[in-house]
Amino acid sequence: VIWANNVDSPDLAEKFLRFVEKESSKNDQWVNTRSYNLVMNAWAKSQRKDAIDRAYTLLRDMEKSVKVKPDLLSYSSMVSCIAKSKRSIDAGRAEEILRELDKNNVTPDNIIYNQVINLHSKSGARGSAERCEKLLAVMEGLANEGTDKVAPDVRTYNLVLSAWANEKGPEEAEKVLERIEAHDSINANAISFITVMDSYARVGDAHNNLRLLSMMEKAFEKGNKQAKPTRRAYTSALNAL
Repeated sequence: VIWANNVDSPDLAEKFLRFVEKESSKNDQWVNTRSYNLVMNAWAKSQRKDAIDRAYTLLRDMEKSVKVKPDLLSYSSMVSCIAKSKRSIDAGRAEEILRELDKNNVTPDNIIYNQVINLHSKSGARGSAERCEKLLAVMEGLANEGTDKVAPDVRTYNLVLSAWANEKGPEEAEKVLERIEAHDSINANAISFITVMDSYARVGDAHNNLRLLSMMEKAFEKGNKQAKPTRRAYTSALNAL
C-alpha cells in the first residue's frame, strides 16, 4: 500500500510485488488479487507513458496464474490506467478490456461500463456517440437478464448525452435528455440539463439555453431535487447570452 500510494514509484511497487511473490512458499502464498490491483492502480495514478503496457502485463500474469485471478477491480484498474494515460484517448482498447470480463467469468457493474462510455464520450471521435449507445444497450440487456449491478444509472445517460453533444450538437443531446425524463426509474439531474444548456451556448443559441434552464427550474419545483438549478446553470445561461 505504501509503495502503491507513491505516484512517482510504480516500478518500485511492482518490484516489491515480484519480490514478495518470489519469496512466498508454496504452502504460504503472500500475494493475492489485491496485491496486483494495488500495483496496477499505482501505474494508473503515475500517468507515465509506459503505464498502460505495464498494467496490462500484470493483468495478463493474473489471468495465466493458477494462484491469483483477476477480479472486477483488476479490469476497472486497467480501464482507469487507459483513461489517465497521457497518450491519446484509446477507448477501443478500453472496450476490449470490457469484453474480457465475460471470458474470465467476471461479472461487470455499471461503474466499469461508465468508465468506458466516458472515454468514448470524451474522445468526440466520429462514431463515438453511437459506440456509447451500443454500450448502453448492452447494459440494459444485461440488466434485463438479471445482472442488476450493470443497470444504467443517471451518470450512464449523462455520459451518452455528453457524447451526442460533443459529436453532433445540442439537438441530439436533448433527445437523450427527453429519454431520461421519460424513464421509469431514473430522474434527470443538474448535470443532465447543464450539459444540454452548454451545448446550446456553444452554438450561440440563447433561446434554447434559457428554455432548458426553465425546464430545469420546473423539474425542481415539481419535486425532482436532483434537478435543482446551480450557479453553474445560470453561468451557462449568461454565457449563451
